[in-house]
Amino acid sequence: MRKIALLWILQIALLLVPLTSGAYPSELLDELKARRDMPHPRILLAAEATDDWRESIAADPIKQSVASFVVKKAEVYLNKDLVAYELTGRRLRGPCRAVMNRIAYLGLAYKLTGDPRFAKRGVREMLNVASFKDWNPSRFLDTATMTAALGFGYDWFFHEMGEAERRSIREAIIKQGLLPSFQPGNNRWVGSKNNWNQVCQAGLTVGALAIFEDATEIAAIIIDRGIKNVPTALKAYAPDGAYPEGPGYWEYGTSYTVLQITALESVLGQDFGLSAHPGFLESSDYYLHTHRPDRQLFNYSDNSLNKPVNPASFWFAAKRNKPALLWSELPKLQALIASEPGEGIKDRFFPLVLFWAGEIAPDAEPKELSWHGRGHTPVALHRSSWEPDATYFGIKGGSPRVNHAHMDAGTFVLDMGGVQWVEDIGAQSYNSLESLGLHIWSNDADSDRWRVFRFGPWSHNTVIVDGQAQDVDGRTTLTHFTNDPFTQVTLDLSEAFGGRLASAIRTASLPEPELFEIRDRLTADTSDRDARWAFFTRAELDIKSGKIAHLRRDGRTMRVSLLAPADASFKNISTEAPNNWDGPNPGSSMLGLTTSIPANETREIQVRFELIDY
Repeated sequence: MRKIALLWILQIALLLVPLTSGAYPSELLDELKARRDMPHPRILLAAEATDDWRESIAADPIKQSVASFVVKKAEVYLNKDLVAYELTGRRLRGPCRAVMNRIAYLGLAYKLTGDPRFAKRGVREMLNVASFKDWNPSRFLDTATMTAALGFGYDWFFHEMGEAERRSIREAIIKQGLLPSFQPGNNRWVGSKNNWNQVCQAGLTVGALAIFEDATEIAAIIIDRGIKNVPTALKAYAPDGAYPEGPGYWEYGTSYTVLQITALESVLGQDFGLSAHPGFLESSDYYLHTHRPDRQLFNYSDNSLNKPVNPASFWFAAKRNKPALLWSELPKLQALIASEPGEGIKDRFFPLVLFWAGEIAPDAEPKELSWHGRGHTPVALHRSSWEPDATYFGIKGGSPRVNHAHMDAGTFVLDMGGVQWVEDIGAQSYNSLESLGLHIWSNDADSDRWRVFRFGPWSHNTVIVDGQAQDVDGRTTLTHFTNDPFTQVTLDLSEAFGGRLASAIRTASLPEPELFEIRDRLTADTSDRDARWAFFTRAELDIKSGKIAHLRRDGRTMRVSLLAPADASFKNISTEAPNNWDGPNPGSSMLGLTTSIPANETREIQVRFELIDY
């Protein structure tokens, strides 16, 4: 049936007239019209390519193991209850991701085996959510996720559905997914500079590509809008791939952009230049190097220590012919496929490894020991080797104005001898704060966000001046990076302190493989200033004297030495939650010091870290 109901036509016309403004995507519309007879399935894998795809999996032991796990997990879903509509605070995220997970596993299991049980269960899942009252368009990330899930399912299970089932799911994609994206209260993300743009454009693109033969005009507008607007978000990758929102949100936003790219390529034969944006491909190096020796992340800003297998890394490794990009991912993959399949949703894109992976080289090890990038949130990352006991440090600049940022400009982490000694405290559950009435999504100076212990400067490995928060409009830049004769990184933090310091320069260096130093050179403005210097640790802290402290963890000992200033002493700073809304921080402490800086004078703080349990 090539015509959608008259009601749909009227709704589309009313919604789209003010948006087209003479920029109707006529070329793309003509191309979609020319492809109306394109058969299903077509998204990510065309029907005629299925046999070759299965043969490529059979020839690769790792892909074989992935395929076996996918089928095994899909079996789990055959007898589970259907997903229920259940908001957590303002989010429908859990149900939407659960549906995406189920459709991905059931869909790939169906493609791998041809077993109709998987398709029939997938159709039940889709009909169930098609009957939801909405897909939570006020938080459009949820809507986009559900639209992508049903787009996949509609395309992949097309031949196992009757016409009535197809119509119900097709109309749900249009009514619940595509049309709400034109309502002003729902589409603030369209031209945004952050991951919302990436996630929403990709999710709607998949939905549009699935049903374009029956709703060609709206599909053309949706697809064209994504192609034209997602580059606004992709500018954040420039110039060299340092993703502003941190590695966890790189995985989130970038995975959806890879989905958009590969979906466009599979149906329209090209990605319209999206993968060529400056820094986009290189950002896969950034993600690799943000992994510490134990393969946990440098989790600055709103990021977590651990992320599941990232299927997009397999696409980057194949696209760039750089198998070492999978150093961080293959152990995660092996751990996942060795586990007992459950109902977890964090691996919802994992089956796409079977679409995105090229030839996998399990023993490929990266060659580069250092990486640094500038952009909105500059970072520098270095390790002594790719072994588990390597010395590793990461340090970042940036601004609190960046999406998901904390007041953590200048923060650093340090691993040595197989132990994390200096850590980032990490983020706090958004819902735990929102449910108490805190408004945490403004980056203005008076935002509730900066009243949260984990988001403000007080929990981070940096300097605080006069007990004040960092300047939300200040920006910390990376001014110097060298590996000759040893690794040294310099950041200019001067703007972070709202004019209270005339200059603030932080230098991190690794003069020896197991000796790390942080040196801050702070110059006061025309008033006397007080500075607090500190770092967060989960090691046992033992202050031996004002100038020496020992950290003990996992049977290892690190000595921390205060080399300057002469009149300062180490102290233990509590990490106990200061407010009723702050999460607990058990088993942690901060080692720090305070010092005074007379007006117009410079004070240097120098701290050395070295292992002593040889």
